[in-house]
Amino acid sequence: MERLLCVTSGNPLSIQDEDIDLFLPSPKVGEDAYVSAILARYTELSRIQGIIGEKIYRKKQKSGTDLSACIQQIMKMLSEWFERCPESIRCNPPDSGPPPSREVVSIYLHYYHCINMTARPILLYAIQRQLTPHFQNSNTGRWEDGLSPDIIHVINRAISAARSSASILNAAAKYNLVATYGFIDGEQAFSAALLLVMVYMAFPYQEADALAMNMALDVLYSMAEKGNRYIQACHALLTKIRSTVNPKEQSGSANALDASIQIQSDTLSQAGDIIPGPPQDQSQPFGLDFEGDPALWAEFLKSIDIDMDRQWIETALRRGEQLETPDSMTC
Repeated sequence: MERLLCVTSGNPLSIQDEDIDLFLPSPKVGEDAYVSAILARYTELSRIQGIIGEKIYRKKQKSGTDLSACIQQIMKMLSEWFERCPESIRCNPPDSGPPPSREVVSIYLHYYHCINMTARPILLYAIQRQLTPHFQNSNTGRWEDGLSPDIIHVINRAISAARSSASILNAAAKYNLVATYGFIDGEQAFSAALLLVMVYMAFPYQEADALAMNMALDVLYSMAEKGNRYIQACHALLTKIRSTVNPKEQSGSANALDASIQIQSDTLSQAGDIIPGPPQDQSQPFGLDFEGDPALWAEFLKSIDIDMDRQWIETALRRGEQLETPDSMTC
């Protein structure tokens, strides 16, 4: 909780790792080792989350190359963390079939949230770039154009992680495993939904992304309906942003999205067939060459701020107001 609160708010860690002199959880005699394994893995993820907050958002890297190396290191740490998880956890994501345990739901959501927090500056940069008039008026450009393979890989991994979070939250909600007033559940659900709304707004339409977005919004809606007013405001905000997407901008997507919403309740039960549990490239070692374009990494460095989400939301809402009044649009 301390790590999530500090990283989300941009405040320094109140408890440093070196100040904690306890050993990682281990099973007592006669106790199921599974429980202590879950606690140990969750604790290790919290350490990584602290590194994300300190090295990406609080400590200003000296150069784009330093930022590149930092993100590469964290992504490798996350990959290695996943590989060290017990096989019973790695091979059975919470959305894969049988009723999930709350412990496994929590550890997967924590893992995917760490991926998204690491990749967020890069993804937001790519999305902001897509929403500029130059790219909006281009019929031939791809969002990948001008981005190096390492950057594209990070972005795709973040999108995949958000899809997986949405799928897991949906599966957990069916068994009443999502806390109505839980800060962590609400923060992770909102983070995944926001990322997917961004992708829907800026990138070419993908059915898997649209379905996952609806899943995440549906989870937020269910929390709001049970009385969580903060989540109610978050859901209303994201729904408003989603409504700003001009159907003409998403070639062929409007009808497909309407259809996906109508059959959403039937589709969600089969979500595992459409939306993966772990990111599709999870088994791929994160060993790409992160040198890329130093100038581009320097641009990422300039744009990093803990309030990046809020700034993007304000931009999206202003853009929506312009779409409602075409005469006020400027190119």
